[in-house]
Amino acid sequence: MKKRFVASVVIVLAAAIPACGKGGYYGTVVEQHVALLKSDKVDERSNAAWSLGELGDKAIPAVPALIAALSDPAAEVRAQAAGALGSIEKGAVSAVPDLVTTLEDEDEQVRASAASSLGAIGPPEALVAVPSLLITLSDPEAEVRSFSAWALGQMGPDRAEALRPALIKAMEDSDSEVGRAAGAAILKLQGQSLPATTRR
Repeated sequence: MKKRFVASVVIVLAAAIPACGKGGYYGTVVEQHVALLKSDKVDERSNAAWSLGELGDKAIPAVPALIAALSDPAAEVRAQAAGALGSIEKGAVSAVPDLVTTLEDEDEQVRASAASSLGAIGPPEALVAVPSLLITLSDPEAEVRSFSAWALGQMGPDRAEALRPALIKAMEDSDSEVGRAAGAAILKLQGQSLPATTRR
């Protein structure tokens, strides 16, 4: 927790300093965290991935390193790397194939992070993930099913008709959060949203 707090302070300070091109402050911060992704310590690798995600699209140069971190031996690091790629959004489109593969990770947090990030990247680049997300919509773990439903809801109105049957079925999930996510996904695909009083 203390290291995560320190990382947050560094990022806040970074936001207060103008970027100065490839060799500017952001570039230095990204390089430092990319280097930490190769640390021998799991917590340092995990914190580095999380910190890169907090930088958003300023961390685009770190995308190859974050993709590599999806194969880290520690599930915590893989989950943080997957989440960071989603925070970079369109700057991480090259990660889509690897995120799709990561939907099959043995760890539920990693699978959930991968599903969420594919939704964050969205169409058209992440449309290739739809078949895999339809599979994880039936994942044994509710969190994975919930994020898969959310991700499917981000795939655009052109996919509404094709995705509606699976999402309607998911609305009957034994876990209420999955059902809510599926219902919200249907509305999203139709260009609507849940009333404010019913949102999570």
